[in-house]
Amino acid sequence: MYPSLYVMIALLAILPSTIAFTPFTASQSSLRGKPKTTARFGIIDDLKLIFSEEGRANRRAYEEAEKDEQERALKEIQARRRNPEAMEQYNAEKNARREALMNERAKWDFQQNSNPNVDPKTEWDRLRAEGEIKIGSDLERDESSSRLGSEGLVDQRIDELLPYIDSGYVPEEDQKREGE
Repeated sequence: MYPSLYVMIALLAILPSTIAFTPFTASQSSLRGKPKTTARFGIIDDLKLIFSEEGRANRRAYEEAEKDEQERALKEIQARRRNPEAMEQYNAEKNARREALMNERAKWDFQQNSNPNVDPKTEWDRLRAEGEIKIGSDLERDESSSRLGSEGLVDQRIDELLPYIDSGYVPEEDQKREGE
C-alpha cells in the first residue's frame, strides 16, 4: 500500500469521531456576553504536522542525530578493540559490573529458602537494618514523575523486594486451622 493510502485510511477511521467535536469551544466568559474562543488541537492537526514538510524535516534531523550517535559509538568500540590496554580495562570494568550484579542478586537468595522452619522475614529485617537492601521510601525516585504531592515513581517492582515474594505468606491463624 502507498503512504498516501495509509493517511486516507487513518483519516477515514478518525473522521466519525471528530465530527461530533468542534475545533473551538466557547469559554464561560463568552456566555456572559464577551465572545472568546479557545483553539483545541486534535489528532487531525497532529497528522498534518507529522506529514507536513516541517514534520519530515524533524524526522530527518532526528534520524540523522541517531545515526551520528551510533557511528560515534561504533568508532569508540573499534578503537577500543585495536588498543589492547583499553580492551583489558573494558573487560575488567565489565567483569566488575557483572560481579556486582551477581552479589546484589545473591543478597536476595533468602527469598527462595524452602525450609519451612526458616522465616525469610528474619533475614530481610537483618539486611534492612544493616542497610544492605533498600525498599519503599529508601529507593531513588524519578523526579520527572512527581506531581501533586507524589514523591515520584520507582523504576523497579516493589513487591520483588519483599521477603515472601517466592514463598507466599500465610497468617499464623490460618496455619493453626490447617494443622487442626
